[in-house]
Amino acid sequence: MATPKQNEVSITLKVANNLASPRILVIEPWLTEYALPQGKTLDVVLTGDPKYALEVNLDDERITVFCFDSAGATMSVRDQGVEAKHLTWPRSRERDVEELTRL
Repeated sequence: MATPKQNEVSITLKVANNLASPRILVIEPWLTEYALPQGKTLDVVLTGDPKYALEVNLDDERITVFCFDSAGATMSVRDQGVEAKHLTWPRSRERDVEELTRL
């Protein structure tokens, strides 16, 4: 992980799915998606300018993390310290269900 530059911070946000069904973790503004099965916790490591707010939105199927929207901002998602594999495109509901059930 890169060292934050002046006026930047690095934050690790733990995102846990304690619900009875799988969810999709969406990272914005990168529009990257990760499977988040029941009982799983992923670490979202964010580096950027803290004057831009972080935001987390929950809905029925997904958890969306809006990260620092500053020049040079970085993001990584880790599963037990290892870079997590993001879901593939193009997305479809059937493909989401198939990928989530393989986990």
